[in-house]
Amino acid sequence: MAAVIVDYIRQFLNFSWLTGPVFEKELRVSSRQRRSYVLRFAYISLLLIILLFIWISEVDYRNSNLIGISRMAQAGKAMVIYIVWFQFCAAQIIAAVMLSNSISDEIYHKSLGMLMTTPVTSLQIVTGKLFSKLLQLILLIAISLPLLAIVRLFGGVPWGFVVSSLCITLTTVLFVSSLSLFYSIFCRKAYIVIIITIMSILVFYALLPFLYFTFVEITHLDRSINNMVLATILYQPNPYLMFFMNSYNASYPGRMGSVFFASPYINCAINLIFSFGLLLLSIINVRKAALRQAVGQIFSSRQKKALKKEAGISANNRDSAIISIIGPPVLWKELILPIRRNIKKFRIIVVLIFLALLFYSYWFFEKEKRIVDNDIHGIYVLIFMGLGTLFTIVLSAVSITSEKESRSWPLLLTSTLNDSQIIIGKLYGILARSLPIWFLLFGHILYFYSKDIIHPAAIPLTIVLVTWFVFFICSTGMYFSSVFKHTTTAVIMNFVLVVFLWGIIPLIAGTIGEFYHDRDFIEVCFFTNPFIQILVIIFSTVIGQMQFRHGLMAFSWPNGWKNYEISLFIFGISFCIYMALALIFLWRAKKRLRRKIF
Repeated sequence: MAAVIVDYIRQFLNFSWLTGPVFEKELRVSSRQRRSYVLRFAYISLLLIILLFIWISEVDYRNSNLIGISRMAQAGKAMVIYIVWFQFCAAQIIAAVMLSNSISDEIYHKSLGMLMTTPVTSLQIVTGKLFSKLLQLILLIAISLPLLAIVRLFGGVPWGFVVSSLCITLTTVLFVSSLSLFYSIFCRKAYIVIIITIMSILVFYALLPFLYFTFVEITHLDRSINNMVLATILYQPNPYLMFFMNSYNASYPGRMGSVFFASPYINCAINLIFSFGLLLLSIINVRKAALRQAVGQIFSSRQKKALKKEAGISANNRDSAIISIIGPPVLWKELILPIRRNIKKFRIIVVLIFLALLFYSYWFFEKEKRIVDNDIHGIYVLIFMGLGTLFTIVLSAVSITSEKESRSWPLLLTSTLNDSQIIIGKLYGILARSLPIWFLLFGHILYFYSKDIIHPAAIPLTIVLVTWFVFFICSTGMYFSSVFKHTTTAVIMNFVLVVFLWGIIPLIAGTIGEFYHDRDFIEVCFFTNPFIQILVIIFSTVIGQMQFRHGLMAFSWPNGWKNYEISLFIFGISFCIYMALALIFLWRAKKRLRRKIF
């Protein structure tokens, strides 16, 4: 009896009841994957590149050594704050991607039901998947800890800030990982999980605080109820606001004052509670999915009804399932068929709610008389540009890999269609499906043009910008979709390319330009950035803040105002360069259509 008790206590203390063999299997597989080492190398390389840029900008190495030494504390503060922010943002993005197919892969390969015939429990499946990925994320964060400790010796930042920032980072990563794992139970496609996870975080931590702020301003609630208490209840669980406040207090001690009570460690506890609730729901739903698969039931009763309704199959009229093809077959498949299958009431409701919130925000800023500020319009166009970029990246990267995963790609290649017809049909389908999300950007400009707030010159310039931007992303997505077999890999590579072109390259250019005193190279990399260009268009066309030179409209670029001819030349050369690159990517995608089709 004593031996049994001792053995039970030993098993409890080594946490084998919590992780199980799934954890060990995931660790063995991850340690042998090449992408794990590539991820670590890319993580530390990007961290060092931007740290070099911060060092050059903060420490004036061209002056005397005394001036450089006097700025060491300021440089150390900037570098420490950058490192913790880099960890905070990068770890969440990686967590959402890594956990996006954690459970859906087991369901797709029909191994989840097999696990239920073993002593492995649903608790061990969920925690094994979660902790194995979290261990890789902790290793990434630990890579930068020695660098953080060395930079901390320069002074300027207390250890309390470093510890609290790491605690918020770890608990937020745990929450994002739990959220991504929870969605992976219900969504088969990894890119859908990534999008839903990002949208959920935006709703919980950006939309709800905005609604609270506008509600307080409109109703003057702070005059009747203690606004500090309401702000504490709403903002205390928000890790992003908490991280910002923590960093601001470290950079400018005492400036923020006691706006409301906020403790980073209480925020960590709240994140842990949310993560525990998501994991509990995941355990329950994983068990249901595994039992359903173990008894041979692929779909639930509700999913069966939805599939029958989408297919339009009737027991009395089988001919109703036959749909006539109109026009090019690839374009019909990419455009007409998804529209027939995806029209659902909840999608329409979501769109209506989004539009209602959008016009509510317009009404609020108009009421506050801030709708004429170009900063407000800059925030709107960046949000719409980001949403359009996200959906275009995903839709283009799944165009061919979805055919490969469903094993219909070889059948399409054996048809009478040639490679050009397939590529053009896929491209038209992607453009047509991604166009509705870009209506938000054009609708914003047209709406405020009708109110005489935005100059009509913004319309053609935005059309030119969005044309080459969407065409380029669609071409790169189709290329990666033709190269890789899995949708997740193609989507990630398309994301990486966008971040590299318009994020990393400008940072490298800034570092090189600061070192060699060459501003031209920096301006070329920044001025061809589509996000910079859309801000230039909006900042220059808000009627109340426009400027003219020699009777022509001037444009507000990052280094100052430029005349009409130079700005049109920048827009035109960007259009020509990226359209040429897009054609090259399309040509390469066409050449790879019949390679590695299985």
